[in-house]
Amino acid sequence: MSAQDFEVHVADGGIYWGEQRVSIKGVNWFGFETADFALHGLWCVNMNTLLDFTAQHGFNAIRLPFSAELALNMDARQPGNIDYSANPELQGLTTGQVMDRFVQECARRGLLVLLDLHRLSAAKEIPELWYDEQYPEAAVMKAWRTILLRYASCWNVFGADLNNEPHGGASWGDGTVHTDWRLGAERLAAVVLEANPRLLIFVEGVERNAVVQPADNCWWGGHCAAAAKAPIRLPVDGKLVYSPHVYGPDVFGQPYFNDPKFPSNMPDIWTRHFG
Repeated sequence: MSAQDFEVHVADGGIYWGEQRVSIKGVNWFGFETADFALHGLWCVNMNTLLDFTAQHGFNAIRLPFSAELALNMDARQPGNIDYSANPELQGLTTGQVMDRFVQECARRGLLVLLDLHRLSAAKEIPELWYDEQYPEAAVMKAWRTILLRYASCWNVFGADLNNEPHGGASWGDGTVHTDWRLGAERLAAVVLEANPRLLIFVEGVERNAVVQPADNCWWGGHCAAAAKAPIRLPVDGKLVYSPHVYGPDVFGQPYFNDPKFPSNMPDIWTRHFG
């Protein structure tokens, strides 16, 4: 299948390929966003074996985290922490070439790939905002443009998760240029869609919002309710996916998980946080 043959769009609260509604059932595969610059797990298991397992168990997509640091220098790095006796086909490849092989092998199995700018520097924690002193917004835009042009012809690369877990000082809808994630997301999305207008744009929320429910803290990237008053505006229609970033009680004990009504209390929580 060519890239021209596969383009999905958003309509009526769903994702569609032509007239067919598409259900995305995905997993994350971490590693490229870290200082290993390689998929985790390859230190003991063959990459294709894990992709076979993913496809055979009913998943149809993989969210692929990466760093701006990696995207800006993909072929000057050698991946770390790979057992080449388990992955002989990856021997001698650069980090960029390993990612190329990953995307190709996903396509062979019908697996979609959602690119996720997970962090800026591979060795640092996830920043509050979508940029920092080392990687200003212009560098982040260049990172997105570089990786998207590399995979523009890959039909299964279907979306861009613009920034993982905005939190702390990240706001939504207050008009502050340097912190308003709504405005930052619009600027990044314009770059993404210029590089590849086929892609869906996934926009996570923020941790808290002073415009809507100022006292209500959420997961990092989990608060999207302010989009009702300050929606994302894209240059291309039918490409926006609001993607609140949430977890279950196995990650952190939010107070509402201890409610005697849990989990029946969750729809009200989601309505308040997601809008």
